Amino acid sequence: MAGDALRSRLVALITRFRDRVADAGYRPRGTIFPVQTLLTGPRAPRVHARLLQAGVHSVLHRGHRGEMRLAFVVTASHRVSEVDAAAAALRRLR
Repeated sequence: MAGDALRSRLVALITRFRDRVADAGYRPRGTIFPVQTLLTGPRAPRVHARLLQAGVHSVLHRGHRGEMRLAFVVTASHRVSEVDAAAAALRRLR
């Protein structure tokens, strides 16, 4: 797979991630971009740690106003099942 096919796959995976986390009660920030950010507030460090225990990697960081955020990097090499597992883990932590 190369070029347009990879880009199409990536857009589909990002859209799937955004839809699934929205269904889980989170509001993804931004647009269709490989880095997807969720505002999780003061629970962010705990959610980050619990996700890691579940095998889901995220980046814990502060926004420009100091609010805690979790970022996820979605790549074309991710499997649909991995995207669904990340969203399911977030749903369980809601």
